[in-house]
Amino acid sequence: MEKSIKGILTRNPNRVALICLPGTKSKLKGLDKNKFLVPRDLTVSQFIFVLRSRMDKNDDIIKNKEAIYIYYRDRNGKINIPSHSTLFGFLYDNNMEENKCLYIYYDKENVFG
Repeated sequence: MEKSIKGILTRNPNRVALICLPGTKSKLKGLDKNKFLVPRDLTVSQFIFVLRSRMDKNDDIIKNKEAIYIYYRDRNGKINIPSHSTLFGFLYDNNMEENKCLYIYYDKENVFG
């Protein structure tokens, strides 16, 4: 798999490979597609918008009072929640795994009590 990812990234140098999974305690279903090749200049908030629209298609009902958030593990295993303005190119360069993918986890949170 690592060779195929390297080939894809070589052909698409302005993109990063993401694997997006539900959080360990998430009640959300998995997406129909969990592998993404996104532009390096895509922000976290733009990606959350994509996730939210995919969840609506996947019968995961996200109510207006619920927020989607993403997090990742850094190279030391520490969980981090990125700022909404963070670019995926920065996250990828600093936190990609040995297989050249950045693993992102998502969950929902009730924001209005």
